[in-house]
Amino acid sequence: MITAGESRLQIRAGSRIGVSFTAFSPHSGTVEFVNTDGEIIEAVDYVVTKKRTYRQNVSASVSHEGDVSARYGIRFDDGYSFNVNVSRDDAGDVSGSYLW
Repeated sequence: MITAGESRLQIRAGSRIGVSFTAFSPHSGTVEFVNTDGEIIEAVDYVVTKKRTYRQNVSASVSHEGDVSARYGIRFDDGYSFNVNVSRDDAGDVSGSYLW
Protein backbone atom coordinates (compact mmCIF):
# COMPACT_ATOMS: atom_id res chain seq x y z
CA MET A 1 0.00 0.00 0.00
CA ILE A 2 1.28 3.50 -0.82
CA THR A 3 0.13 6.40 1.35
CA ALA A 4 0.49 10.14 0.98
CA GLY A 5 -1.15 11.89 3.89
CA GLU A 6 -4.63 10.39 3.83
CA SER A 7 -4.30 9.15 0.23
CA ARG A 8 -3.74 5.43 -0.29
CA LEU A 9 -3.05 3.25 -3.31
CA GLN A 10 -3.34 -0.51 -2.88
CA ILE A 11 -1.27 -2.78 -5.14
CA ARG A 12 -1.61 -6.54 -5.46
CA ALA A 13 1.51 -8.59 -4.69
CA GLY A 14 3.61 -9.16 -7.80
CA SER A 15 1.96 -6.33 -9.75
CA ARG A 16 4.07 -3.82 -11.67
CA ILE A 17 2.63 -0.33 -11.91
CA GLY A 18 3.93 3.17 -12.36
CA VAL A 19 3.03 5.88 -9.90
CA SER A 20 3.47 9.61 -10.43
CA PHE A 21 2.96 12.54 -8.12
CA THR A 22 2.26 16.21 -8.78
CA ALA A 23 3.86 18.81 -6.51
CA PHE A 24 2.48 22.34 -6.32
CA SER A 25 5.21 23.95 -4.24
CA PRO A 26 8.83 23.32 -3.22
CA HIS A 27 9.13 20.82 -0.37
CA SER A 28 10.69 17.51 0.59
CA GLY A 29 9.31 14.29 1.98
CA THR A 30 9.31 10.54 1.92
CA VAL A 31 7.16 8.10 -0.04
CA GLU A 32 6.66 4.95 2.03
CA PHE A 33 5.72 1.55 0.64
CA VAL A 34 3.89 -0.40 3.35
CA ASN A 35 2.73 -4.03 3.41
CA THR A 36 -0.68 -5.15 4.72
CA ASP A 37 0.81 -5.58 8.20
CA GLY A 38 1.72 -1.89 8.26
CA GLU A 39 5.46 -2.55 7.97
CA ILE A 40 7.48 -0.16 5.81
CA ILE A 41 9.09 -2.26 3.09
CA GLU A 42 10.64 0.67 1.23
CA ALA A 43 11.00 4.41 1.82
CA VAL A 44 12.09 6.85 -0.89
CA ASP A 45 13.11 10.41 0.00
CA TYR A 46 12.42 13.18 -2.50
CA VAL A 47 13.00 16.92 -2.89
CA VAL A 48 10.93 19.29 -5.03
CA THR A 49 12.89 22.43 -5.91
CA LYS A 50 11.67 25.79 -7.11
CA LYS A 51 10.50 25.79 -10.70
CA ARG A 52 13.15 27.32 -12.92
CA THR A 53 11.63 29.70 -15.39
CA TYR A 54 13.27 31.15 -18.44
CA ARG A 55 12.55 33.28 -21.47
CA GLN A 56 13.70 32.53 -24.98
CA ASN A 57 13.81 34.68 -28.06
CA VAL A 58 14.64 33.99 -31.68
CA SER A 59 14.93 36.49 -34.49
CA ALA A 60 16.10 36.45 -38.08
CA SER A 61 16.39 39.03 -40.82
CA VAL A 62 17.22 39.28 -44.50
CA SER A 63 18.15 42.54 -46.16
CA HIS A 64 17.57 43.61 -49.76
CA GLU A 65 21.31 43.31 -50.33
CA GLY A 66 21.26 39.61 -49.35
CA ASP A 67 22.63 39.92 -45.82
CA VAL A 68 21.19 37.28 -43.49
CA SER A 69 21.34 37.24 -39.72
CA ALA A 70 19.88 35.16 -36.91
CA ARG A 71 19.86 35.51 -33.15
CA TYR A 72 18.92 33.17 -30.31
CA GLY A 73 18.85 34.06 -26.63
CA ILE A 74 17.78 32.49 -23.36
CA ARG A 75 17.50 34.20 -19.97
CA PHE A 76 16.84 32.41 -16.67
CA ASP A 77 15.01 33.92 -13.73
CA ASP A 78 18.21 33.85 -11.66
CA GLY A 79 19.80 36.39 -14.04
CA TYR A 80 21.95 34.07 -16.18
CA SER A 81 21.63 34.46 -19.92
CA PHE A 82 23.15 33.17 -23.14
CA ASN A 83 22.94 34.76 -26.60
CA VAL A 84 24.24 33.63 -30.00
CA ASN A 85 24.35 35.75 -33.16
CA VAL A 86 25.24 34.51 -36.66
CA SER A 87 25.29 36.55 -39.84
CA ARG A 88 26.27 36.19 -43.49
CA ASP A 89 26.82 39.14 -45.78
CA ASP A 90 26.08 39.30 -49.51
CA ALA A 91 29.69 38.27 -50.28
CA GLY A 92 29.13 34.99 -48.36
CA ASP A 93 31.31 35.88 -45.38
CA VAL A 94 29.96 34.40 -42.15
CA SER A 95 30.51 35.89 -38.72
CA GLY A 96 29.10 35.26 -35.29
CA SER A 97 29.27 36.09 -31.65
CA TYR A 98 28.10 34.78 -28.31
CA LEU A 99 27.59 36.27 -24.89
CA TRP A 100 26.88 34.78 -21.49
